[in-house]
Amino acid sequence: EREPFAFNGRFTQLRYVNLWPRPVQALPPIWVPGSNSVETWELVTQQNYCYGHLSFSGFRAAKPIVDGYWDYVAAHDGDPNPHRMAFTQILCVADTDAEAERKYYDAVKYFQRVRDPAKRFATPPGFNSAESLSGMLTRVNDPAAIEDKKRATRGEMSFWEYDEKG
Repeated sequence: EREPFAFNGRFTQLRYVNLWPRPVQALPPIWVPGSNSVETWELVTQQNYCYGHLSFSGFRAAKPIVDGYWDYVAAHDGDPNPHRMAFTQILCVADTDAEAERKYYDAVKYFQRVRDPAKRFATPPGFNSAESLSGMLTRVNDPAAIEDKKRATRGEMSFWEYDEKG
């Protein structure tokens, strides 16, 4: 409120409350999480929001989606500002590669095996538009990637294969 106002609380009553000085901090930027929906890309491009890509699948799996987003931004005259996109990624930090493998292999293997919900929950009818489904199919129809995903789900990859292939 811009004008002084009365405050009648349970324990305190104030005849005049004047917020001064006023906060000068601007509203924080809006981040919109997403995982490959063209409609989300459209919204964040039109409104100049930050698109937060939720990728838990590694760099190689996310790269086509990230590239697709930037291609969409360019095609729709969006600002190619690097602050338009945030990227969620799992990091395993240790002093050495051997220590990272020892500490995190079981967790990475478990996560890869349980992260994919049943298809009926991941893409229920009407959840994705035809345009979004078409884009997903063109990005994920690589036979080698499909086989890698099956191996990951069965727990047959080494720690470094999970790291490299996502």
